[in-house]
Parts: sequence; structure tokens; C-alpha cells
Amino acid sequence: LPKYHFLKANSECLAVWCKTGVWATLQASSLLHLSAASQAKSATTLAMLAYSIQVSVPSSGVWGWMGFTTKASLLSAYPYLIPALAG
Repeated sequence: LPKYHFLKANSECLAVWCKTGVWATLQASSLLHLSAASQAKSATTLAMLAYSIQVSVPSSGVWGWMGFTTKASLLSAYPYLIPALAG
């Protein structure tokens, strides 16, 4: 048996191993699952917010050279923000 560790090798691991033959802890796996779900929810919310923000960008073609602008979403105007939002 491995040395005691409060997350990876505790009494719950021993009980699960005795019953199923698998060395695992449900506490650590549920904690990891909850934190991953929370992070995905935050990234989705932030991405939706960034998509809803409208920014002015130069119009295409000659109109842009003349100073005309058009509205576009923040993520379509600055696609390099996507990896930063994914975190």
C-alpha cells in the first residue's frame, strides 16, 4: 500500500480498493469534476459576453480607406482573444 496522502491515498481509497479492486478516491474525482465544470461555465459566460460586445472596425474596401466604419462583435474583430478566453 502507498504512504498516506490526504487526497491520493487515504482511508476512502483503501475502502474503495477493498470493495472494487481499484485504487481511487471519490472525493478527489468529484472535486476535480466540479472545478472543471465551474471553469467551463465561466469560460462559456465570458465568451458569450465577448461575442455580444460590439466594436467599430474599418469598413472593407475603399470605404474603409475613406474612414467609414462598421460594427462587428469583439471576437470576430479580434479572434486572437479566443485562446485567452479558453484559459
